[in-house]
Amino acid sequence: MVLFLLAACATVPRTPIETFSGTLEPRWWSLAPGYGESPDDPFEPAVVLRLDTPRGDVEHVIYAPSGVDDLVPDASAMVCVGGRAEVGGVYTPVLWRQAPAVVDKGRIVSCSPVAQFEPPFGETVTLTGTLRRWWWYMAPGFGKDPRTDKLTIGAVLVVDERSIPLFSDGTPAGAERHRRFLAACDGQGVTLTGRWERTKNPEVKPAYKLVDVVYAGACDTPSLPRPASVGDKAMPKEWLE
Repeated sequence: MVLFLLAACATVPRTPIETFSGTLEPRWWSLAPGYGESPDDPFEPAVVLRLDTPRGDVEHVIYAPSGVDDLVPDASAMVCVGGRAEVGGVYTPVLWRQAPAVVDKGRIVSCSPVAQFEPPFGETVTLTGTLRRWWWYMAPGFGKDPRTDKLTIGAVLVVDERSIPLFSDGTPAGAERHRRFLAACDGQGVTLTGRWERTKNPEVKPAYKLVDVVYAGACDTPSLPRPASVGDKAMPKEWLE
């Protein structure tokens, strides 16, 4: 009987571990009740792999080294943020997350970090690129210990595969307009003006940012991403003014 049970267990198919390649990015999503309409709405952060080759209509998957119920990344992922990576794990479709699938028990197989870049600090520039929601680990470990490091959310402008952190002009009106762009224009093209500034703490990566950001105009289709059971909510462009 014992031999029969062992033989039966040996024939149970296991979900295969696969390797995926793409760009590793921190992302966050606004949650209920308003999914980003209000600054008080909660959010959920995760690291995603933007796939080089989409799997069907899936363009990005969540990197989950501790499983689908625990989306805290590991330090090896944070070292590779913004760079190209190969990730091994079990592809697991999910319906309860903002991304359609998770790489369960994910591990970084290889990493090609972003090339160093030093912009002309102090200069004001106008740039066009893709706006993406982003987040960064701060003190005490700045990503060395993702379970204890403080998290801060924001956005970057992706230009020539380089992620540029964006900061508003600091006024209440400017900060709220910036927040609404983050909520409604993720993944869309925008044009903005800002001033290059060096990151004050050398532990924060990248070592540069664009401050006093002013958007030239709304993205093409402002929309608040929400679960499939609720449906995305289109927002008027006036909401970004």
